[in-house]
Amino acid sequence: MTVAQKLVQCIRDACNRRQVLIVTHNPNLAVVCDADQLVHAALDKSAGNRITYKTGALEHPELNRFAIDVLEGSRVPFDMRDETYGVMGQ
Repeated sequence: MTVAQKLVQCIRDACNRRQVLIVTHNPNLAVVCDADQLVHAALDKSAGNRITYKTGALEHPELNRFAIDVLEGSRVPFDMRDETYGVMGQ
């Protein structure tokens, strides 16, 4: 059983009772837990270490791309992980 499989139901249950904030590099948690809002932070070293944030729903194309590219590395490993562990269909 994967970490995501163990945590998903606990997180979903907690979301019914309170606001839940999760900081993760695990794309399965961000997606499978049906996050209402994603926050992507980027550090621009060429601009004096300026940090910028983009927020929105997973359905927003730019945030969806961040979830796949930043959390997983690209669409291929993301799809392979889903095929291996089957957590996306839960």
